[in-house]
Amino acid sequence: MLSLLSLKGVAQKTKPMEYLVCGDSKVLIVDYNLTKDSIPAISWSWDAHNATDLPEDYRHKFFETIDDCKAYQKGRIILISSSSGGFALINKADKKVLYYGFVPNAHSIEMLPGNIIAVAGSTAKNGNSVELFKLDQPGKAVYKDSLYSGHGVVWHKKQKKLYALGYDELRKYSLVNGETGASLKLDKSWKLPSTGGHDLQLDPSEEKLLVTDTRTVWEFELKNSSFTEFSPLQGMKNVKSVGKHPVSKQLIYTKAEESWWTYHVNFMDPNQCAAFPDMRVYKARWISYE
Repeated sequence: MLSLLSLKGVAQKTKPMEYLVCGDSKVLIVDYNLTKDSIPAISWSWDAHNATDLPEDYRHKFFETIDDCKAYQKGRIILISSSSGGFALINKADKKVLYYGFVPNAHSIEMLPGNIIAVAGSTAKNGNSVELFKLDQPGKAVYKDSLYSGHGVVWHKKQKKLYALGYDELRKYSLVNGETGASLKLDKSWKLPSTGGHDLQLDPSEEKLLVTDTRTVWEFELKNSSFTEFSPLQGMKNVKSVGKHPVSKQLIYTKAEESWWTYHVNFMDPNQCAAFPDMRVYKARWISYE
């Protein structure tokens, strides 16, 4: 497994209006500007079933339900997690798996300074957690904290804080790098206005967090620690992912249509919808090239 430090100099042709889509065993990158009507213009894809650099159980068992996907280093690295238990870092250029591991019912993943990976684990035996992994220690958690129904992790670069979302609470952690490894120090915790915390994303202003639960979507003001309902999606239930484009601020979101999945990715301001009829889509994320 490789260090991300060696990839910083890799050239990247940027496309400012691309987004990630994940579901089943697949991750896609779609070019928004080339999409016509509801037919997505897929520019890149990865399927765990075809990832020969993964062990067999990861290829055909632990990545069957990919539930989060994020871009790191301006789209050079793709982070994924799966409720089937697997999580991984993928080099976009050659689709090689840089790191993989297992967290029961993994629901979100984030890259932290110092080549540290944070993973949120939801309800399962040995789950309900926030766990840290280091790239130089393959597959081994260096730290674990309990968090019931862990569903979201987001690193706030300016604050140097990790935010984590559980069933009915939002937490703020400090990252502690010691001689023996990394750990988290809980700074503060807030009760959610409702229950079933699901998705957690940083607003491009970096002054708010977007939080979804089973009932609606919330904005969490970091300055005054207050929740207010997010007016564009007010009262919308079962939103699985939500985010704003870093430049245009266009909204992207997914909402469950059947059980926990959807066949569409939705946009607002301007409104648009992309269809994925052969894929049980869970989340969609804008890729930031800023």
